[in-house]
Amino acid sequence: MTLTLLEGAIDALNTYLTANIMAKVADLNSRYSDDMPDIKIWYLGNTPTAEPEYPTVVIQGIGMLPKAQRALSLQMQNEVNLIVFVGDDDVEVRFRRLCRYALGLIELCNAGEGSMGYHVYFTGAITVTDTMDTQPFLQGIIIPVILEQIEDF
Repeated sequence: MTLTLLEGAIDALNTYLTANIMAKVADLNSRYSDDMPDIKIWYLGNTPTAEPEYPTVVIQGIGMLPKAQRALSLQMQNEVNLIVFVGDDDVEVRFRRLCRYALGLIELCNAGEGSMGYHVYFTGAITVTDTMDTQPFLQGIIIPVILEQIEDF
């Protein structure tokens, strides 16, 4: 393996989550007797500059932190935010869906550690943004994630 750093971490997370999110949404719909729509679009690297379709997931790259360097490898912590945007004019429906999408992403990250090849840590506060617009009442939830891996030079 060669160094892939933050780009490789985002690609691995995106591949795993996009392959498994539909089944997770179906599971959440069953668990909560809800009718949450599937994720419409994924953004990698940063948040969209225009109003996104919703529900949307953003895998935002924050930075990288080398933890240990050896002669042939580098232990890296890749910092990302998973951000879900939901739009609904019903405040309670919007809030519950934000929480449920967040729950689904956290469960998928936990289950996918082996498949992705990264140790996954949730180390910061999960926060809800202010409502961003009057219509369609977009709001987001931000999940800070650390993806750690030892990479070879």
